[in-house]
Amino acid sequence: MKIITIERNPGQPIESWPRVNTFPDSSWLNRNLPLFIPDIEGQWTATPYAVLRISRLGKSIAQKFASRYYDAITIGLRINPPKQWRESQLSQCFDSAWVTGQWLSTPRIIDSVTINGTTTRVDTSTWQLPRSIEALSRWRTLKNGDQIAPCIIADDINIDPQTSIAAAINDTQVLHFNIR
Repeated sequence: MKIITIERNPGQPIESWPRVNTFPDSSWLNRNLPLFIPDIEGQWTATPYAVLRISRLGKSIAQKFASRYYDAITIGLRINPPKQWRESQLSQCFDSAWVTGQWLSTPRIIDSVTINGTTTRVDTSTWQLPRSIEALSRWRTLKNGDQIAPCIIADDINIDPQTSIAAAINDTQVLHFNIR
């Protein structure tokens, strides 16, 4: 299993060669553990994504069939090191670099996303979910359990030790963890 993120904002077109990052399952934060931030000088941030869970094996999936290939949605956070470390290719290859919330079954109408008390109205059509699956499956096989993050859904969140992060979809809490 892996997480594949497409580096784009809602409404931006998906190119035929989208810029993607792939995270192995070893980079996921276990839901029952706090996030431990290394003692590196600088501000750590988290980038929120909408995340789909793939439920079928597929390659070269057409847009019109894409909805058959995912069964759940949640919010995920990519943990980013301070800016001076981001230039390195290894800046996102560390334990707990990715946090995924509890899964909500689809189809579900998503009106709002709340992260740390800030609610954002969303238009899921700008996420281009079918187009994302089509673009990614053209170049790689999507397997059962893989997670796709088709777009960034809000601005970066600053992460500070001794705090917590909570996220909700339509007032249903899907993510909560402490930071140490």
